[in-house]
Amino acid sequence: MHWLLRLFTRERDPQPRRVDELLEIGDRVELVGRVESLGELHSPLDHEPAVVIRYRGRPTARIDRQTPFADMGTGIEAHQALAFVLRDSSGTALIELDAGVDVGEIHQRLLGTYGAALELDVELVRPGDRVRVQGRVRERTDGGSPHRREAWAAVVVAESVALAE
Repeated sequence: MHWLLRLFTRERDPQPRRVDELLEIGDRVELVGRVESLGELHSPLDHEPAVVIRYRGRPTARIDRQTPFADMGTGIEAHQALAFVLRDSSGTALIELDAGVDVGEIHQRLLGTYGAALELDVELVRPGDRVRVQGRVRERTDGGSPHRREAWAAVVVAESVALAE
């Protein structure tokens, strides 16, 4: 009987919307637009500005004299993010994200331990990038006095952020 309950209470896929079409608080939505930075992080590799950093590091494969196989190591994955404004043709939305951890500190620790024998993969979301955001509407901000208005029409808590084609 539980499968029947799960069938009728499943979350719907996020619906593609424009910022001016965000209707209900709690709705799962998908927005596509350009990133406008409210602050900046910097890539631990080349100090390039970003609002989201996805970091993966692991020791490179090496052959020990005592063992006939490659030691691939365990590696680490981490992310760091800042809230940003997403702008589409209809308006702007504030995108809130999980802040994550300080990837610069993790990078320095891994460099200190493994040095040049470190394999890295860093993905950045930069100001100006076109992104696809999936998340939930937390707040609508388009009401109220014309003398006191937020710079965005809605606040969306992001579940995922990816570069859009």
